Amino acid sequence: MVGWSLGEYVALAASSAITLEEAIGVVARQALDIERYTQEVNMLAIQSCVNIFYSLSDVFENTSLIGILSNNSFAIIGTKDQVRRTADLLDERQIDSLPLPVRHGFHSPQVEPAKLSFQAYCRERIQFHTPKIPVYSSASRNKVKELNSDYLWTVCRSRFNFSGALIKAVTDHPRLPMIDIGPSGAAANHAKHILGASAEVRHGLRSAPSAFSFNADSNHRNESNGGIVVCRSK
Repeated sequence: MVGWSLGEYVALAASSAITLEEAIGVVARQALDIERYTQEVNMLAIQSCVNIFYSLSDVFENTSLIGILSNNSFAIIGTKDQVRRTADLLDERQIDSLPLPVRHGFHSPQVEPAKLSFQAYCRERIQFHTPKIPVYSSASRNKVKELNSDYLWTVCRSRFNFSGALIKAVTDHPRLPMIDIGPSGAAANHAKHILGASAEVRHGLRSAPSAFSFNADSNHRNESNGGIVVCRSK
């Protein structure tokens, strides 16, 4: 199981590490605490290699990198004016960007004021179990080894790297099929870019990009128990 952002909570529930009811509770509590304790920001997805965030420092001035989706997609946050300025400067350079319908600074220091309340809820309400299917975290880019309230907070607070997590999962499980269980196919599209661009994966996993299934019927869901399920984020 590989997910990013809210998709990591989906992965935990799908792997039976937490129950569906607990996952819904975590998402609801996160939303309440973030809304209550943090300031609003704007979020922007950029269709380019993350290297430009550093090489075009004037374009991304006063914004924060929050995550890497694939080799040609990443996301930033900033104030409304900062994000609009960045989008305009990217447009001048013919670099595509897309405002995202997110009003708070997930995966950045902006959410720190919500930490204590959210962790207290998780410690009191969530019972963790060993996942029945391995879960790979986009926050750590590795297999999840210890589940606790700190991990649930890390998913919300830390910069995510879906590309790194997926490469690690496919390296560990090179011959298993992949199914995107998200609602839009976005995770599968990102994964195809990641696996197609990664020499490390392509070397031993030539068939990996063609292993995706977009069919969400029950037979395919059953088959996914033996494979890597890519869970979409919010």
